[in-house]
Amino acid sequence: IEQQVAALNEILTVINLLHDDGVLKKREGDIMFLLAQNYLFADEPFSMKELSETLKVSWSTEKASIDEIIRKGFPVTVSQEGKTKRIRLNVKGFLDEYREKYE
Repeated sequence: IEQQVAALNEILTVINLLHDDGVLKKREGDIMFLLAQNYLFADEPFSMKELSETLKVSWSTEKASIDEIIRKGFPVTVSQEGKTKRIRLNVKGFLDEYREKYE
């Protein structure tokens, strides 16, 4: 679990730097951080419904932010499992891409 916590701290640092540089809006950074926590500590990815409930925003607001994150090229995927849409951040891909830029 120590490695997961260290990875989460590194992700938070990078997200904050991306926010400071104007690359991520606050809500986008919040979503990325929740997705990182989910990836590192949960058994399955967030459903879109779970994520919007956690963020206390409407589904359409959440979807617009996720679409913008994906448009910006961050390694976030949305998949369909039956009637449930699940969202996932590729943490390794994120850290590989942005770690060097912000060390």
